[in-house]
Amino acid sequence: MKSPIDAHIVTRMKAAGLVSIGRTNVPEMACGNCPWACENEAFGDTRNPWNLSHTATGSSGASAAAVAAGIVPIAHASDGGGSTRVPASANGLVGLKPSRGRISWGPMIGESWAGAAVQGLLSKTVRDTALGLDFVAGPMPGDPYSLPQPVQRFADEMGQPSGRLRIGVCRVNKLGDLHPDCVAAVDAVASQLEAEGHYVEEAYPENQFDEPGYAGYFRIIAVGTVATVRAIERIAGRPLTEVDMEPGTWVSYQMGLPVTGVEFAEAHAHMNIFTRRYAAWWAGENGYDLLLSPTMATPPPELGFLVSEPTDRVERARDTFPFTMQCSVTGQPAISLPLAMSRDGLPIGVQLAARYGDEAMLLRVAAQLEQLMPWHNRKPTGI
Repeated sequence: MKSPIDAHIVTRMKAAGLVSIGRTNVPEMACGNCPWACENEAFGDTRNPWNLSHTATGSSGASAAAVAAGIVPIAHASDGGGSTRVPASANGLVGLKPSRGRISWGPMIGESWAGAAVQGLLSKTVRDTALGLDFVAGPMPGDPYSLPQPVQRFADEMGQPSGRLRIGVCRVNKLGDLHPDCVAAVDAVASQLEAEGHYVEEAYPENQFDEPGYAGYFRIIAVGTVATVRAIERIAGRPLTEVDMEPGTWVSYQMGLPVTGVEFAEAHAHMNIFTRRYAAWWAGENGYDLLLSPTMATPPPELGFLVSEPTDRVERARDTFPFTMQCSVTGQPAISLPLAMSRDGLPIGVQLAARYGDEAMLLRVAAQLEQLMPWHNRKPTGI
């Protein structure tokens, strides 16, 4: 069914002269057997252009695969827990999750997943990402969140001096394993930033791996699945049952059904508490400017790994993607850059996170790293 209206971001893209060539694959209802894998029963698997036996991840994995394969230069994505940054890492792209309120969800949606999900972009270069952000950033009347307009165009941040920054480095994973190639990637970037005169040390927010701090967010996502099912039922004119959904979607739907209004409000309050503690790391005279970490704990897994156990997909995804959920909960901007390759020839992304509203800083440093550690000469080998 074609929508009778465009989303605000699509209206902005069309006004900028961009041409949409189609829609791409996503997990069923942004959930499915794994929210971080574009491997669904209706449309099949989205394969990674670097190695067709590996996943493009998700949820915006098919958008990422289209950019990586050279079908389009830039693609729309969304990010409610890493769904822009994770596919960027897996497919060798630049993936920006802007600050909450930077890009409007209008006109039909005010906020998604209690404000944690935002719209983002995937491209091959920092320049294209900055230019794309200039095209689509900005509020529309009635938005629950908005940010002041930037001092200058984001595209004009390229080449601007960043000054000497204080950068914390997270090169551990307290929730599970961390692939040595991902550690090596972060170490190489840290050394490069230090050589450029930035103050770099191993440090990260105290609640970086505080699972109880954002555990309530999964309850909010489950309630979002219920709301999506209800919307589809109104269109279909009938109730949806277990046979209409993938097992993972049904699990999330069942998790969300018994959640009361009070429990939802409590989960939202826990998100706010987590945000206060996390954002404090960037604040004050001794606050840090950037947090450097891997984007993923591993190179992109083989097809089937993330979706093989729908009932434990949250835990499996958490073990693979432990570095992206935090900035979705807090609303801070973060970017994944394709700064390394695994020993098996798969892309490895490195993530930079900034204080709320400071996409300009992210883009300045990202452009600096693109010059120092260029990736433009790498081409997917699986297609």
